[in-house]
Amino acid sequence: MRLVLTIPFLFAYIAVVAQGVQPYDLLFEDKEGGRSIAHDAFSMIFQQNLDNTDLGPYTKTTWARDWNNPPWANGVYTGDRAVITDYNLGGRSSRGMKWTFPEGTFSANDNHGYQWRTPFGDVYNECYLTYSILFKPGFEPVQGGKLPGLQASPIGGAPDWNEGFGGSLMFKEGPKPVFYCYHHDMPGQYGETRGWAYNFDVSTDIWYDITYRVVMNSITDGGAVNYDGILEGYVNGKLVGQWTGLRLRNLSSLGLDIVRIQGFFGGGDDSWATVRDEWMIIDNVYVWNYSDQYLSDNPSVKRGNQTNSFGDIIATPMDPLTEPPDPDPDPDPDDPDIQPPTVPSGLYATDSSQTAISLTWNTATDNVAVTGYTIYKDDFQHGVITGSNAYTVTDLSASTQYAFSVSAKDAAGNESPKSSAIYVYTRNMDTESPTAPSNLRAVRITGNSIEINWDASIDDVAVKNYSIYLNGDSDPAGSTGNTVFIIPGLSPNTSYTISVRAFDTSDNPSPLSNEISETTGALDSEPPSTPTGLRATEVTEKTISLVWNPSTDNVAVNKYRIYVNNVDPDVAFTTQRTIGNLEPGLDYSITVSAVDEASNESPESEALDVTTKNEDITTEPTLPTISIVAVQDKTIKPNSITEMTSLGFAEVINYGIEVTELDSSLSDPIILTGLKTSSVLNRGRVSENLQVLYNFSNGEGSEVSDISGVGDPMTLHIS
Repeated sequence: MRLVLTIPFLFAYIAVVAQGVQPYDLLFEDKEGGRSIAHDAFSMIFQQNLDNTDLGPYTKTTWARDWNNPPWANGVYTGDRAVITDYNLGGRSSRGMKWTFPEGTFSANDNHGYQWRTPFGDVYNECYLTYSILFKPGFEPVQGGKLPGLQASPIGGAPDWNEGFGGSLMFKEGPKPVFYCYHHDMPGQYGETRGWAYNFDVSTDIWYDITYRVVMNSITDGGAVNYDGILEGYVNGKLVGQWTGLRLRNLSSLGLDIVRIQGFFGGGDDSWATVRDEWMIIDNVYVWNYSDQYLSDNPSVKRGNQTNSFGDIIATPMDPLTEPPDPDPDPDPDDPDIQPPTVPSGLYATDSSQTAISLTWNTATDNVAVTGYTIYKDDFQHGVITGSNAYTVTDLSASTQYAFSVSAKDAAGNESPKSSAIYVYTRNMDTESPTAPSNLRAVRITGNSIEINWDASIDDVAVKNYSIYLNGDSDPAGSTGNTVFIIPGLSPNTSYTISVRAFDTSDNPSPLSNEISETTGALDSEPPSTPTGLRATEVTEKTISLVWNPSTDNVAVNKYRIYVNNVDPDVAFTTQRTIGNLEPGLDYSITVSAVDEASNESPESEALDVTTKNEDITTEPTLPTISIVAVQDKTIKPNSITEMTSLGFAEVINYGIEVTELDSSLSDPIILTGLKTSSVLNRGRVSENLQVLYNFSNGEGSEVSDISGVGDPMTLHIS
């Protein structure tokens, strides 16, 4: 992948060549248990199994290579707490990443924890993250901590209307896995949690294969936002956690684009700190989707905004059941095939309703190939399928026991014996409605939205979701699985009557809640005042601590955005913030803006220019060695190309600058833009082969002139 920095309407420019996300083979060898996993069922977005990583402490260079040059990291290459190690634990033997958490430490910093973000290089509406994890026997989670997850950029805390979402996983007391999500309807400043119905056994060495499925909520062609985003959590391929009815974005252009690799205890204070030295091993990190061929062969696989059911078992890249059977290496075409397939094993009911039962089983093997399966209900043939090891039996009676078994067939018509029968009940006929939602109330009103809360309904089985109704309309204005909802797209200064109805898992409706009448306010288009008094209170090699005077607003200031060199704004909910992950001895230009509840943003404050401290204050930063590798003889461009092998930081003074990512699409996406003085940090998209176009006519290799004769020269600083 290549990034090009273009300076509009001027001829001097910088060209940066970056290593992007590469396509991955769909078949590869994995060392777990010596088996080979067939990945033709999957379309890999990113993968890292660490088999080719050098043993020992994780170095910055190796880490950047392994994880597609992330823009920053916390705690990864500081000392020997992150180590690449060979292991023979829990029945697996391979190479992985061991993270150590010293006693009495917490958060992601130089003393504890690990955190970085690997970009995909593309945007997805749906994808899966799978990784293997082994906890130290006796692992004590304290209050909990973070595990790897996914995100849709941009996101910097509680999301603005035009931002995406952040979806980490956590370990909590138990220890048990938990969703930790920054979404658009979260009730507070920090991410909302939702637990999984599972507890890790940490009494001994046990590997867990975690799969995290995220589906972005859909958006209609007219721009209407649907509350149908999905988070699903699987342990060893089995669904044990689910969160539905989510609003993860408001713009269809936003999607999943980053895997968040992280592991730390915390928490913002020492109540989260480790009570002893702990460790965990991470391996086999895959970001993937099912291949088109697999979906075509397996139409029952849920895709898009379709949910799976608790207990469902899915195929993952760690699943040996996705291996195709080994064919006869040298079959004799004249010999008839009289060998039947093996008996299907592991028959299991993944879901049961009042009228249907879903089944799955392990794939059988054959000397040639298995071509299909026959499903038996109460010893009578019920159905025949090909290309799948899952089947749903329908048209059943409620509250009734059935016996199921399965056999396998090959192309020659040989049929295996039936599997052992399993006995499954359909659910009771549920005709009881949930109770009506109560205490419906408005908690926040703007010019175009009303946020409402209510007390949960009660049902004899389970409440599935809630529908929200406006002005007595029979069609709902939206639905959610939560007890909070923001009704968007309303007209200013308009009265609305609002009510809510609950539905259970059998779609039995509750009575309507109490009805409330609320009036939207005037549309707020007035931004807050510009923050003033921006100043640095402390500067270190890697951090700058800031304070500023509060802004005012006609309604209320919601938060502040902190811009560092015009890129990737950070977010603060107070008038102070410490900016981290900086580089020593570099110049940073910082501004702050204020944002109100209606997402109106103030102008940026006056810039504060700060230089971080050098790691070695006795030496001055020096330019890298520059050598001319080619010369261009064109009058409208700089005259020569130079090449340097230096990760670093480029500052372009007194020019507008635009960074775009060249790809095969019709229009190149813009990565960042800036005006006046702009700084471009090596944020992972720049490889060690940094190319810069120069004009050496004035004899200075660090100066690039605009040879069109318009504008002043621009000075390039590389450190």
